[in-house]
Amino acid sequence: SRDKSRDRSRDRSRDRSSRDRSRDRSRNRSRNKSRDKSRDRSRDRSRNKSRDRSRDRSDRDKSDRSKSDRSKSDRDRSDRDKSDRDRSDRDKSDRDRSDRDRSDRDKSDRSKSDRDKSDRDKSDRDKSDRDKSDRDKSDRDKSDRNKSDRDKSDRDKSDRDKSDRDKSDRDKSDRDKSDRDKSERDKSDRDKSDRDKSDHDKSDRDKSDRDKSDRDKSDRDKSDRDRVDKNEKSDRDRSDKYEKSDRDRSDKYEKSERDRSDKDKSDRHDKSDRDKSDRHEKSDKSDRDKYDKSDRDKSERSSYKVSQTSYRIPLLLLSIAFRSTSDYGGISVIAKGRFSRVVRVEHRTSRQPYAIKIMEARNKSDVFEAELSVLRRVLHPNVVRLDEVFQVGQRVYMVMELATGGNLLDRMEIRGPFRESEVAEVLRMVLSGLDHIHSLGITHRDLRPENLLYAHPGADAKLMIADFGVASTPQSGRNVYMHTVCGTLQYMAPEVVARRPYTRAVDMWAVGVIAFLLFVEAFPFDAQQDVALLKLILK
Repeated sequence: SRDKSRDRSRDRSRDRSSRDRSRDRSRNRSRNKSRDKSRDRSRDRSRNKSRDRSRDRSDRDKSDRSKSDRSKSDRDRSDRDKSDRDRSDRDKSDRDRSDRDRSDRDKSDRSKSDRDKSDRDKSDRDKSDRDKSDRDKSDRDKSDRNKSDRDKSDRDKSDRDKSDRDKSDRDKSDRDKSDRDKSERDKSDRDKSDRDKSDHDKSDRDKSDRDKSDRDKSDRDKSDRDRVDKNEKSDRDRSDKYEKSDRDRSDKYEKSERDRSDKDKSDRHDKSDRDKSDRHEKSDKSDRDKYDKSDRDKSERSSYKVSQTSYRIPLLLLSIAFRSTSDYGGISVIAKGRFSRVVRVEHRTSRQPYAIKIMEARNKSDVFEAELSVLRRVLHPNVVRLDEVFQVGQRVYMVMELATGGNLLDRMEIRGPFRESEVAEVLRMVLSGLDHIHSLGITHRDLRPENLLYAHPGADAKLMIADFGVASTPQSGRNVYMHTVCGTLQYMAPEVVARRPYTRAVDMWAVGVIAFLLFVEAFPFDAQQDVALLKLILK
């Protein structure tokens, strides 16, 4: 903000100085123009005056000559004898007069040329003075700009020095804080050991209570399993009864067909027998379909209680599925999606919390198969861990590591922009997990803060990469280029937006966008409409 205010004040001063310069130039031009006009007027007056003087002189000369001529003619008529002497005297006087007139004209011409020369010299001096003043003014402006640039560089240098000092102070405070945190952790560890000792004594007392509650719970689970087994047994007895009746009916039909074929050997009777057998088979098939549908309806209506909560899962047809799901209790829904939902459970034996992702495999088998093919191969602290997978009918259950600290976007909304050291730690964990999956030839293709999960709410929680629904796995006989357009638009690389072949470098582009978002709390490319956003990314 100081730099912006300083730049605004500098721009205002520059605009003010430029306006002053333009006003001075316009004032000088008007002054010069008025001066030139007055000079031209004075020159025209002087020229007109000299022209009038010369015209008067010529008129006087002319009148004098005419008068002299008249006097000469008179004198010639009156005194013709003295004409020679007078003529000589007049010639002499005429020559003298002409010499004087010529000298006067030369003197007036010289004075006129001197005046013109003085006017030119004066205009040249004025022009040189103006040029000199302009040069002086430009030199002063240049010196002022150089001075302002030097002041700006000095201020920038002082600001950098101040930022370096602030950074060193922050680093020192961070080190002090880490030392304090270490001492507090040591103290908490000692307190924890004391608490553990007291808890151990308490756990011995609580163990007997838990054993008793476990026995009660196992009795309840046994009664639930007995009830389910009873329902399954009744369903199997009913299906056996239906199958036995179907077999008896089919045997009866076959026996009648054999008797009828033995009695009648003609083609007509054979044709009628075949038609009748086809009708019987059709009726048998419809009966079997009806019985199967009734079995499925009854099996779906039966249910079992997974835990003491009110959440219920439909009874599934495979007994192995029942044994797997019965190992977990305490179900609570964490998140729901279009084709899946994530629930939090607890293992009954180890009391370890897990997250189960339940996916409908009816029409989206390629989605969970792609994610399973990735998670079965990955084992890294910064990638979410897959512990168990089982399928029940049209559903796939993926038992994964539970992350209770929320995602990176939630933490950004709670605490605002991250410090540089915190951003470095986040990027270190993300790049560590990304390097592992890249070494296996896997490209995530949808890296964003919502898919980066914290293991727990603490400040030292590890960050894990999750959601490999659109990840790309290596295939034999294929090159390293990918062509599918997928991911989130704000984090897409330009080659994905342009629909060109791309490599795993698109994940690094997404990491860069996440780093910018952590520092600035805004996207590097942001627009209200998707078309404008695509143009910004392509630039």
